[in-house]
Amino acid sequence: VRTFAEEVYTQFAAYGRPHEPTLSNLPLMMVLAVSLVFAGRKYLSRESASHREMSPYIFRMGSSRTALSALTLALIGGAMLVPLVYLIRRTLEGKHGIGHYLTLFENELVTSLGASLAAGILVSFLSVGIAWYVLRSKVWRRAIALYLVVALAFPAPLLALGLISFFNRPGIPGAIYDSPAILTLAYTLRFLPIGVLLMVPAVRAVPIETEFAAELDGCGRFDLWRKVVFPLCLPTALLVLLAVTLLSLGELPCSLLLTPPGYMTVGARFFSLIHYSLYGEAAFLSLLSSLLVAVPFLGILGAVRWSRQR
Repeated sequence: VRTFAEEVYTQFAAYGRPHEPTLSNLPLMMVLAVSLVFAGRKYLSRESASHREMSPYIFRMGSSRTALSALTLALIGGAMLVPLVYLIRRTLEGKHGIGHYLTLFENELVTSLGASLAAGILVSFLSVGIAWYVLRSKVWRRAIALYLVVALAFPAPLLALGLISFFNRPGIPGAIYDSPAILTLAYTLRFLPIGVLLMVPAVRAVPIETEFAAELDGCGRFDLWRKVVFPLCLPTALLVLLAVTLLSLGELPCSLLLTPPGYMTVGARFFSLIHYSLYGEAAFLSLLSSLLVAVPFLGILGAVRWSRQR
């Protein structure tokens, strides 16, 4: 059994050039293009979402509400606690203390968290503007939609091979290629389409009348986006930041091909530990990276909710 990403990588290894991997990617791009044509007309509409579209679905459960709620909480709690307890047990079985593991995985945690957080910030910022252009602009609308199709259909190994071909040369590109900045760039390019798709509903929720009023008051294109659109989309932008950071932290195909010498990502190190059956170290690395990501973002989401309630 082979995955599509493995086939792309094998094509490059067999021929040593990007032509065959790119051609093998065309069927997937065509499927996504057709899907976008049929499903994207309403989703990428220029008009603001109506009140009916934004209204949530309400399910009347009646007397069974308490039992179903308890069952839902039990399922969610079990899905979270079982792997968490397993990771803690595996960690406690290790012969070394926490300080040893922190020193052992310091490089991986710093590299992954730095590159992933930087990519999350870039994607959350750029996705607001790109989603706004896709919904409101008449000039770049089709070009950006085409970009979304191409980027979504681009497998990670092919993206990594393209970045290697472009940056593996002397000068400034080589300096970027030999630093963790290449990882941030790869994560940004890979997950930017997902951030745009997540941001589209938030931009559609902004009343177009508000934008017209801002333009009548003298707001230019940049001020309109900075003072009206972005503040109203900030809660969703934070969620995009969280999602992209988590996806980047566990990203493996680009990381294996692009990680520069002297650095290592959490995903690549975890893959190596599992390969050599070092399950205790792999469990602690998973537990520590999850806690380092979850604690700050829970605080951010709590602060956003508290500010909105005020």
